[in-house]
Amino acid sequence: MTENSVKKLTCTERDNIVLNKVTGNLHQDWSVESSLTDMDGEFGDPIVDTTWALDNLRVRDIRHPRPEAPEDKKTDHKPCEHYYWVEVADRNEYKDEDEVENEDIF
Repeated sequence: MTENSVKKLTCTERDNIVLNKVTGNLHQDWSVESSLTDMDGEFGDPIVDTTWALDNLRVRDIRHPRPEAPEDKKTDHKPCEHYYWVEVADRNEYKDEDEVENEDIF
């Protein structure tokens, strides 16, 4: 179980968290935790949804691409969205069965 507090980020805030300050590229320590790409809108509006992970930190990027736009003028049909949260382990996650069974519920 996890308990998350999600914060919406601006593009600049997101970049300050995940980009390498020297190269401007995604910092090498971040990895893709989950990803959904539906550029043609087969299951609804076109979307590119990626969650990045670094230890217990998470950043989620959501783009709303406009695939019919000319290649030289690719634009999204809605503004991009960015979210940040820290995964927090549940307080019971590391307890053995006896500890949890004998713990007061209230």
